[in-house]
Amino acid sequence: NNDSRLTQRPLRELYLKCFEIAVKESQPWSVMTAYNKVNGKYTCEDRELTEDILRDEWGFKGLVMSDWNAGKDAVTSIVAGNDMLQPGQDRQYKAILEAVENGTLDLALLDRSVKRVLEFVVKSHTFAGYEYPNKTDLEAHAQVDREIGAEGIVLLDNKQALPMAAGIKKVALYGTTSYDMVPAGMGFGSTGIGYYTVSMVEGLRNAGYIVDKELLNCYKKHMADEQKRLFPHGKPPFAFTPLPRAEEFLPTAEELAAQVKANDIAVLTLGRVGGEGCDRRVEDFLLKENELALIKQVSAAYRAAGKKLVVVLNICSPVETASWKGLADAVVCAFQPGQEVGNCITDILTGKVNPSGKLPMTFAVKYGDAPSDANFPFDYEFKMPSFAMGTGMNFKSEKKEEKPKEPEKNVDFTNYEEGIYVGYRYFDTFGKEVSYPFGHGLSYTAFDYAVENAKMDADRCELKVSVKNIGKVAGREAVQLYVKAPNGGLDKPAKELKAFGKTALLQPGESQTLILTWNVMDMASFNEKNSSWELAKGEYQWMVAASSADVRCTAVQRVTKARKQKVHDAMRAQVPVAVYPMVKR
Repeated sequence: NNDSRLTQRPLRELYLKCFEIAVKESQPWSVMTAYNKVNGKYTCEDRELTEDILRDEWGFKGLVMSDWNAGKDAVTSIVAGNDMLQPGQDRQYKAILEAVENGTLDLALLDRSVKRVLEFVVKSHTFAGYEYPNKTDLEAHAQVDREIGAEGIVLLDNKQALPMAAGIKKVALYGTTSYDMVPAGMGFGSTGIGYYTVSMVEGLRNAGYIVDKELLNCYKKHMADEQKRLFPHGKPPFAFTPLPRAEEFLPTAEELAAQVKANDIAVLTLGRVGGEGCDRRVEDFLLKENELALIKQVSAAYRAAGKKLVVVLNICSPVETASWKGLADAVVCAFQPGQEVGNCITDILTGKVNPSGKLPMTFAVKYGDAPSDANFPFDYEFKMPSFAMGTGMNFKSEKKEEKPKEPEKNVDFTNYEEGIYVGYRYFDTFGKEVSYPFGHGLSYTAFDYAVENAKMDADRCELKVSVKNIGKVAGREAVQLYVKAPNGGLDKPAKELKAFGKTALLQPGESQTLILTWNVMDMASFNEKNSSWELAKGEYQWMVAASSADVRCTAVQRVTKARKQKVHDAMRAQVPVAVYPMVKR
């Protein structure tokens, strides 16, 4: 329902760039266009997007399909290069047939789409008669999930609380999420429910810890009461949007005192359920009153007894941390690592796995700190059309004819007024304080970086960096490479991530050389005036960093001659988009 309106530079440098990398490096078999409009056109009806950019510029050879019932005009979608309209409706078939018969749709364009569909079919395993196994090795899959899930967990803060000391045996679990964890997001891609979900109770018990049974029983009763309150007619088996979650349970002062006495450490888990169209809500960023109250009460009680509090974030997008992180002795961002979630987190807490994840986003101090917050779409209820499950999906439109109304900002359309200054590009460039920077992640050991060699030829950049474990335990490190462009020409962020790599498990004293590579033109900027990628001449600083705020060493390379790469003048905004007035560096 929303029209994303933005100028060509952020579109090219940020929002299309990740798709460009995926297409050029892996040549996927298919690409799906989105529901929304971009600069006034539905993406499935935009020939400049699917033919000019995707196919001509990036060299995509595969199939383009629409999202379910996306767009308005089937004929326009075919002309634009959408080869398959999902899930397919009689009205679309009739519209295409009629357009071919009356000559408004060139049969050659329809044949083009048919050819692409058939090329997709003949590449498939089914067409080749592949004999697939009829049994899934669930145990092997679970082990993979546990390993990958733990490796993606980020240690945000640690005041010598983790890994848990050898003498710790009894654990008090707080937070409803400790007992009802979030393994994954919701929506068409996932129900959010795996083959099973390991809770923190199970994860800790599997590792030999004793979980406070009385506190467990209190939560069992609380969760049952919340289930009845939230779902008086029973919990639905499936939902596209997140279901309401239980409110936090606050123990009395007497109960809390007994829990502190009976346990060695407190682990408090906060959870958020995300999914399609609902993982960027303001209410999910802010902590609820009872969540803050629980952190304050548990922190005060355990610290008074000389014991530690570990807060675990079982989330999918940033939450507010600045106001309370000082009350915790460690903060762990687990994200949503799959069905083994409780085991994944326990592996980190115990030190069985040394954390090596790094943040793929910035945690702002407060909502409103990022310029995009000022023009983010308002939340509105997401309603799916009614459909029948069976041999297929038969969507029935429930829309009623309404009188045309003036488009409303941040509801019907959104202006990307922040331009290229998104995330760390904004916070780092303009010196805005953050709670946790992009790329941040601690370890139970320490690493030293040293640049071994840096070189640049006509097309590729390469930097070799030696990473040494200078701590006392084995660990892995994710190294990031940022580039600072020379002054002059187009305005640029203070630095931009261009490459990254991760070491193997390094023993204390062991080193590894990582080779980070990227294209020379990845350092270019997009000039909207002439639809060109432009690489300015001058000195480029290559920054080897542990996060966007923690640069360890640098190398300097000089571009002696400016370069320009002309591309299609595509997807230009149909209405002016005022760029947020930034203060010059």
